[in-house]
Order: sequence, then C-alpha cells, then structure tokens
Amino acid sequence: MGQEVAARTDLEALADRIAEDMNRWNGTFDLREVGVDEAGFVVVGVDDPTTAAPLVKKALGARHIEVGYAEQASLLSTTG
Repeated sequence: MGQEVAARTDLEALADRIAEDMNRWNGTFDLREVGVDEAGFVVVGVDDPTTAAPLVKKALGARHIEVGYAEQASLLSTTG
C-alpha cells in the first residue's frame, strides 16, 4: 500500500513549522532549505542528511518529510 497523500495546506504548515524551528539544530547540522514538493512531501535540505534525517523525522514525524543534501542555504521562491 502507498503512503497517504497529504493536503498541500498541511504540507505548507509542516514546512513552516520546520523553518520556524531552524535554530533548534544549530551545532548538529545546518538546515539550508525547506519547501513543499508537488509530489506530496516536504523537502528539507541540509549539509549532513545522514545526521539530520533521523533527528528531523523523530522530532517532526517521518511521514511526508524527505531529507536530502543542499549545497548552500537558499530561499525557495514561487516567483521564479
């Protein structure tokens, strides 16, 4: 069975929650970007996904979160 698809508003709220909690991770890993992917999950870009993934998923839940490497901090813009 596939993973349940989350509503975009729920994903945006989760992304906002992660971004607002950015300083929580200082010293453990660098949170570099957060955004909602059209495929139905929140993308969390960090400098060290191996360290960050279990911590983020434990703190915020594993569903609908994908942690991956991001080269540098960036603002995900909807204006292009």
